[in-house]
Amino acid sequence: MSPSLREFYRVLVWSLQALAQGIFPYTDHNNVAFSESYFPERYALRGLPLAGDFVGAWSEGRGDWKWIKEALRLEQHFGTDLCCHLCLS
Repeated sequence: MSPSLREFYRVLVWSLQALAQGIFPYTDHNNVAFSESYFPERYALRGLPLAGDFVGAWSEGRGDWKWIKEALRLEQHFGTDLCCHLCLS
C-alpha cells in the first residue's frame, strides 16, 4: 500500500472513531494533542459534542468486490466458496 493511501486510511479511521464517540477529538490522527498553537480551532472544540447527543457509524463503502477486498485489506471476499468475506470460515 502506498504511503499516501496508508495516511488516508489513518485519517479515515481517526475520523470514524470520533464520529462513533460523538465528540471532537483531543488529538490528531497521529496522536498529537491539539493546543493553542497547534490547530487552535480544534483545541477550542476538543471534547465537545459533534452533533448534540448523537453519534454516528460508518454504514457502507461502495465499489466492486475486488476494490473492497483490496481497499479494506480483507482476507476473503464474496467471490470465494467461504461463508464470510471477513474471515476464513
